[in-house]
Amino acid sequence: MTIDECTDLLTPIALAMRVSMDVPTYLAYAAMLKDVPVELAALGLEQWRETGPRFFPTAPEIQSFAEKARRQQLALRPWEPCGLCADSHPGWRPVMRDGVERLERCPCKTEHGRFLDSRGLLTPIAVLPNEVGVGDEHVYPRLEHLPAKLRKQIAAAANQKILR
Repeated sequence: MTIDECTDLLTPIALAMRVSMDVPTYLAYAAMLKDVPVELAALGLEQWRETGPRFFPTAPEIQSFAEKARRQQLALRPWEPCGLCADSHPGWRPVMRDGVERLERCPCKTEHGRFLDSRGLLTPIAVLPNEVGVGDEHVYPRLEHLPAKLRKQIAAAANQKILR
């Protein structure tokens, strides 16, 4: 999202909510939202507006709204096999090579992936709060995952702090 797109997206909301926005604020929002497709941000903000908001959204909230909209749009556009591969093995089409019938990946699946990618639907925007795995201990590196030099430093520090 560019600064102009960010300004165009946020100005009507700011006016409606009587929030004072200045150039540095728009620049800060644009910096935080630079990787968010403007269409997804607009969809997310539209759904947010329908809930009757009381406060102007922060940039991370807009990212979350856009991520929800991305997931909804992705769910609305499932891949469906084409006529060439639907009858045999979905995603694979039969071809003759050296007199033997073989299967090769059907281009319809690749084309569907390109379609989704062109709309920014394949790349996650944000991790939503309260998702399974967010903040779980297993996402942090364990001692055995650290480089050997760092493991030695941690072990030395741990050995010096013995409970008495």
